[in-house]
Amino acid sequence: MTNETVKKVEELVKNADILFDGIDIRASDMMYKFHEYAAKYRKPVIVGYDLAGTAMIAVYRYDKKEMTPLNGDITPEKIEQFKTIKGDYKEGRITEGQFIDYVNHTITGAIDPFKVPVEQLQQLVNKKVEETRTPQMGTTSRLIGGLAIETVKQILLGNEVKDVIAVDLPTAIRKVNPSLLVKIGFMLKALDVIKERGKNVDAMLNNLNSV
Repeated sequence: MTNETVKKVEELVKNADILFDGIDIRASDMMYKFHEYAAKYRKPVIVGYDLAGTAMIAVYRYDKKEMTPLNGDITPEKIEQFKTIKGDYKEGRITEGQFIDYVNHTITGAIDPFKVPVEQLQQLVNKKVEETRTPQMGTTSRLIGGLAIETVKQILLGNEVKDVIAVDLPTAIRKVNPSLLVKIGFMLKALDVIKERGKNVDAMLNNLNSV
């Protein structure tokens, strides 16, 4: 980020009443700076996550109490490492797939694994190595918008809101849903994939550090 961009981010946050974080995870350094200023100027932030058919928002009430950016879910040290790895990607030392795997494995936020829907777990398990995009549903993004609007309304009314709000639309609509055992099975498979991805990310970091 340039100094000019950072100043614009600070000015935007300073003059806002309520902030929405829709920053792509590939720009996690920008996201962290956004929350850093929100914490500094005591502004509430609403973050949207679309997980297949599940719409989820996390609410950071920096206006209510002193908090570290993102409530400490992501550390400044991780962001410094992210900037280095992003530079390696831009300069062609690692592939886009390796960069995305690093980001997904390292930059974590408020997502509760137990709130991840079966469809997202299936996508993770079946994801091909060369895939760098995750399919997203338009209905989910619209649902996030509805949740965000209601959250803003409640905040403006002075009411307390939940830190994390999630609505699984397909589960609410389907007459028959996957059983708990089926979901646990996919969670275990996804855990194996995540462990393998973690090994690959560690190997990549070791290779970069040895150069």
